[in-house]
Amino acid sequence: MRTYSKPALTIDEQIGLLEKRGLSIHDHDRAARHLSNISYYRLSAYMLPYRLVDACGKYMDQFVAGTTWDCVYDLYKFDRKLRLLVFDAIERIEIALRTQVSYQSSHKYGSHWQNMPEIFLSRNKQRSGLSVYDEIISGSN
Repeated sequence: MRTYSKPALTIDEQIGLLEKRGLSIHDHDRAARHLSNISYYRLSAYMLPYRLVDACGKYMDQFVAGTTWDCVYDLYKFDRKLRLLVFDAIERIEIALRTQVSYQSSHKYGSHWQNMPEIFLSRNKQRSGLSVYDEIISGSN
């Protein structure tokens, strides 16, 4: 089993560590609220574009000069808004598709089409149909 030597840091210690690494934090209370609600480790992914990179392409612990807490938090907010827009669009597509399946099936088979097993593939036919996808995914086509 792997042992970890990094101690857990308080929010204030996390802020201190970020500042030591070159991140400019003007409002400690605001940063503390964000860290308390979002977490250091979730936000650390949004810090990557602002960290220095060594000659081998490895991220260093130091931030690019001029990087502020607002840079990191703004990137987090952008990603959050983008994610919400994408999920909203996916939900709309899902509902539209389900509506059309229900509408078309109701007109073709009647109002209780979902209770008619004869219009659905048997489990064996479903499995054989899905085996095509299994072969494609496993690369044995």
